[in-house]
Amino acid sequence: MNTRALLDYSLAEPLYTIPVGSVGPATSLIDGSELTYVMIPYHNMVPRDYTQISILLSYITDLHHPNICGIREVIAESKEKRLVVIAEDQLNRSLERLVADGRFLHNFKPWEVIRIISSLISALAYLHSPFTEGETLIHQGISYRYVYCDRDGFVRVSLIPLLWSLGRFEVRHQDDNLRSFYSPEILTRKPISTTTDIWAVGMLAYSLYTGKALRNNEDILSIIDDPSFPMLDKKQKLHVLLRSMLLKNDVERPSAECILRGSVLHSLNTEHEAGVYPTFRDDNTLQVCAHVDVDSNQVHSTQSFLQSTKGITALMTAIIQNNEEEFDRLVTKEDRLVDAKGRTALMYAAVLERESMVRRLLKTEARHRDLLGNTALYYAAQTGKKKIVSALLSSEKGIRLRDGNSAYYCLVKEKAFAAADLLMGAESSLLNEFGLTSLMISAKDGDTQAISFALKREGGKQDVSGRTALMYAISGRHNSAIDLLLAREKKIFTPTGVTPMMVAAEAGCRYAIDLLIDKQLKLTDKLGMTALMYGAFAGSTLIIQALSDELLMQDKDGRTALMYAAMGDHPDTVLGLLEAERNRRDKRGWTALMYAIEAASLDAARELLFAEAKSISNDDMTALMLAVEVNNIEAVSLLLDTEAGILTNRGSALMLAAEKDNVQAIELLVRYEKKLQRKDGRCACMLALERDNIDAVSVLIKYEADVHDCDGRGLEAYAISPVAADIVALHCKMNVYNGQ
Repeated sequence: MNTRALLDYSLAEPLYTIPVGSVGPATSLIDGSELTYVMIPYHNMVPRDYTQISILLSYITDLHHPNICGIREVIAESKEKRLVVIAEDQLNRSLERLVADGRFLHNFKPWEVIRIISSLISALAYLHSPFTEGETLIHQGISYRYVYCDRDGFVRVSLIPLLWSLGRFEVRHQDDNLRSFYSPEILTRKPISTTTDIWAVGMLAYSLYTGKALRNNEDILSIIDDPSFPMLDKKQKLHVLLRSMLLKNDVERPSAECILRGSVLHSLNTEHEAGVYPTFRDDNTLQVCAHVDVDSNQVHSTQSFLQSTKGITALMTAIIQNNEEEFDRLVTKEDRLVDAKGRTALMYAAVLERESMVRRLLKTEARHRDLLGNTALYYAAQTGKKKIVSALLSSEKGIRLRDGNSAYYCLVKEKAFAAADLLMGAESSLLNEFGLTSLMISAKDGDTQAISFALKREGGKQDVSGRTALMYAISGRHNSAIDLLLAREKKIFTPTGVTPMMVAAEAGCRYAIDLLIDKQLKLTDKLGMTALMYGAFAGSTLIIQALSDELLMQDKDGRTALMYAAMGDHPDTVLGLLEAERNRRDKRGWTALMYAIEAASLDAARELLFAEAKSISNDDMTALMLAVEVNNIEAVSLLLDTEAGILTNRGSALMLAAEKDNVQAIELLVRYEKKLQRKDGRCACMLALERDNIDAVSVLIKYEADVHDCDGRGLEAYAISPVAADIVALHCKMNVYNGQ
């Protein structure tokens, strides 16, 4: 922390008169910039609390993002025993200034709301990332007061709420009425998470979009207690996005990273007036200022990088002009500032190959991402600056850019292979957030040029599940990609024994099967599954003929390909396998029909019905009894004509339904299986009475009132509760009365 006096800043009032915990405007006497102070007392802090706030401030000071108001410096004022935090907040440019008498002074257009959402979500994705200096940080303070629109049209969020949400000291003007816009978890006193911040952004955007300013807690409660909240019924993409952010169940809300990666926000940004950003006018309204459109797929050369210099700082100008004297004067004053595209001075120095300037800027500006998600390392490699790449690798290697991929992969995807070659040694071994290499992603997309480039370095690698780039190419049925990868990766299996041919069968890729069949036919994985079984479970009917040599093979549990087709509910595949594998049984004595019933695969069950009906498993179950067991009433109806009336050592389907109190099944079965008895003479109604299943008894007693077991006992002997006994007695009296 800086221990010098506050000589470089002008505060709104003398330091000794400012209450501790206050937040107010400050002006830099060096460059005239509008700033904000936060006054933190430390005269009565115990050492542990002082250490905690010092660590917290060091974390926050190291946070840098184009859409976040950073901390300029922290000054320890020893005379007044206060810490003075100088932040980049511009209090007179907060959205709160646009609220008056419960309404907005500015009518927000949809594209303006989208820009605000995009900026805030980008900032939250940075704060929520476990790779930031402070690891995962929950903001807890997104509201009108702490969101700003600066002179250059950038929407930025304050870090000040982190001070009062994580620190152990009182801060005034906390905006408690709208803290995190009171998400459902805050209102119900449940633990908060990063999705609490997502709710806050959603609520802020919702209020801007609907034009209803939320002044206090009651306003928020009146909205979210409405059953129709949020009132966004249209199928517009903005409505879809807001609805997902305002889900009352915090677990179901998307993360900031998911929103950024998702297609909805990307398409919204490109659809709605992509050339404009909002900025303040002097009359507290917003105006649209021109802004160069950003194409996320544009390949930047040095020349194109410098084509748009909107919002460029004096430091960046000095770098462009290679003015070292001016650079030395400005480097400590303007580092961490960004241009209108979110690009830092380090990025300019990297593109222009100013090596000494790059090394001076590394400490304060490394690891920044611009609005496209690119880093200085990406731009250095893209423009072929080999020396700069070497200088930046130690600080920026492995940073995830667009869609969670490395700079190396982004350059490969752009087919900038010469640029990607500069990063190959450092980043080609890195996996993206889904555990894939760039070769795997290229294979998945069928990008043969990228595959040819990356194969030598990345060939033979496996993802977290053991799949290779060849397997991804096969899954996508990209024949040209398969040809490139086959020789290198055809012998690589997953740890569970899945072969490339199994993947081909699963994907229905006959081209790959023909190339692999000589060496991989009849191989099994650790569960004993063959390629034919993989194809059958996926419904790949066209591969059956090619893999006919695997018919009648069984896995370790005795299942056949027909059983897998039945489980997957693929009637066409079932028909293709039925003639060869009908009536085969697994180790439990189950047939394919039983697997179809268990999986509720009724289309497959219809094809198997007449071929495999009336089979009994090792545990004395029929397919009809299994349908009752799993409570599949539609399956019970399907099997009635073929399996009703079968009595096994376990009993009948009606008896099983009676034991389970399944009235729907009983009503279907009772006409077919009434008065059937086990070896000891018990009928379905007796079994229902034994379990006190009153609903089942009420149906069955009409049909089985006169049944007696082998010992001559009637229903009354099985009633175990007064209610059941009364039902039996009443029915007997009615029979006597009716002369039965």
